[in-house]
Amino acid sequence: MSNNDYDVIVCKVLVYLYKKYKRIDVPEDYLTPMTKHFPVCQEMFDETLAMMLGEGLIKGFEYIEAFGGDEIIVLENNIKITPTGIHYLKDNYIMRSLVEKIPEAASIASLFV
Repeated sequence: MSNNDYDVIVCKVLVYLYKKYKRIDVPEDYLTPMTKHFPVCQEMFDETLAMMLGEGLIKGFEYIEAFGGDEIIVLENNIKITPTGIHYLKDNYIMRSLVEKIPEAASIASLFV
């Protein structure tokens, strides 16, 4: 899978938020599009976060459809993983296989086997 694949983006976001939840030191600016961690445009990144919000995997921000159909994400620097997101990360076969492969997950990979 490529770095801009939906499942890879979801896994990296969930791993990052889980590490924050576990109080493992993580860079504050990690969730930034057009970087080596998330080589996707802002729109794709926002759309992925909106899908994750809709699935109940994350919380802490709003996704609003503005007049004319424009979509706006309001991040409040309070984005968090939900219990559903933790279980998805641990129980979903694709997520578990990605956790074993991405370097960001090295410090928590043993929790998911």
